[in-house]
Amino acid sequence: DDYDLYMLTLTIPSIESVGSILDETIRNLNKTFSSLNRKYSQPINGKIALKSRYFFMSGGVRVLEITYSDESGLHPHLHCIICVPKGSIIPQRLEKIHEGKWSTKRKSFNMKSDCDLQLAKCWTMLWYGIDFRKWDSVDFDPKETYLKIDGDFTDYKCLEVDLTELDEGGIFEVFKYTFKSSDVQNYEVFR
Repeated sequence: DDYDLYMLTLTIPSIESVGSILDETIRNLNKTFSSLNRKYSQPINGKIALKSRYFFMSGGVRVLEITYSDESGLHPHLHCIICVPKGSIIPQRLEKIHEGKWSTKRKSFNMKSDCDLQLAKCWTMLWYGIDFRKWDSVDFDPKETYLKIDGDFTDYKCLEVDLTELDEGGIFEVFKYTFKSSDVQNYEVFR
């Protein structure tokens, strides 16, 4: 009752092969998520890791999904349910008002919120190991493929992040891989 629940999707660049590259990528993905969690967690001893953040994460669940396509290869990414102190996110910061990249699948722009943009900038900087003292000089434009630092494009891809209020679709997305089919005997057990 003390928390609002949100669905958070965090992506990284696709990779081409299985084996040690995939293992290393998953280790880095988990390490980067831990860093993001620290940046968005409650202050420790009065010290705040990311002062301009829009909310605090109090906990949650994360699930790794790896999709595959012939064009892109393997695409590891995280689906999370995060707990945020009730009422702490200003609703306007969740409105999808910024145009992102064009989706050929949906034939429309991926719309982003202020929270999406802040999380995506933080996630991208953490993934590439960009020093957070450069926060103000990093330009994260959701329409661009690559990040700008001090006005110049870099080789760092702008990573996709999506934060939405949790609904049944989000619950399914996070938990669809965590059940053994033999455990789901009926709808009530699944719920």
